[in-house]
Amino acid sequence: MEGQPEKPVWGEVLVIVGAAIVGLFFGSGIGAVVGAAFYSGEGDAFLALTGPANEDTKVPLLVTQAFTSLFSFLIVPLVAWSAYTKKTWKHLTAPLKSPRVWWLLPLLVVCFIVADSWIIQWNMHLDLPDSAFERWAQANEAKLAEVTTLLTSFHSAGYFLLCFVVIAVVAGITEEFLFRGLLQNALHRGFQNVHVAIWLSAILFSAFHLQFYGFVPRLLLGALFGYLYAWSRNVWVPMVAHAINNGFSLVMMYLAQLQYIETDFDNDVAPVPLLIAGALGGTLLLAYLYRHWMATSPTPNSLTLDRETKIV
Repeated sequence: MEGQPEKPVWGEVLVIVGAAIVGLFFGSGIGAVVGAAFYSGEGDAFLALTGPANEDTKVPLLVTQAFTSLFSFLIVPLVAWSAYTKKTWKHLTAPLKSPRVWWLLPLLVVCFIVADSWIIQWNMHLDLPDSAFERWAQANEAKLAEVTTLLTSFHSAGYFLLCFVVIAVVAGITEEFLFRGLLQNALHRGFQNVHVAIWLSAILFSAFHLQFYGFVPRLLLGALFGYLYAWSRNVWVPMVAHAINNGFSLVMMYLAQLQYIETDFDNDVAPVPLLIAGALGGTLLLAYLYRHWMATSPTPNSLTLDRETKIV
């Protein structure tokens, strides 16, 4: 093992998690204040934001979500992590060998979405024994689904653009920075095993969303982003892949609402031939990217965690 970190790894993990929690409080507070300025309904804006979501609170809720993500996943963790480790963003962005890999990411993400459609439906309709957890999970799922349906009911092109920026761009950048750029790196150094780090950070990523009936497909998505980061050693790669994943779904929803396409997002599963094609295409693309990026590793059996720290 080379390049031991200057600070204890598990202390770094605590700093990252603690900073995310602090950022959550700051971000949600600031977001609520800014979001309230966009409230056009009757009554107190802050009370409206804490109640059931409705047409008048759609834009304020999106604004609040944007600020919460920025502070919880990016700004506060970045400041705390940089102060603790004396590292900066550049440590998470190793130079890429060729820009052509960017053109492969949309293909990879679409293949994953197609192949993952069966797992999404399986997890969505998973039947568990009656218990307090199941009742909580179902109630929480129904509530989140209601809010998601409301927020993704696009009444104008401008509102769609706002949704795209918040749900695709902001979420893609901020969530990948925290879960892959910071947590996965720290867990990798702690366990000295890249696969353990990838799957643990993916579990945390999926659990954070508090949607048990979407836990498995989101876990697999997090693992995909984790491997893309471990191989490329550039956090922009999973950020872009995450934004493409979220953005593709939003675009399909928008096209369906404009009646350009017909689809049922709650019950659609890709046909078997398309499932096979998606799985095969995704596997081939992953194999290519693995060979492409790992061929640039300092040694055949090494994975660079960041631009200064390496575990062999």
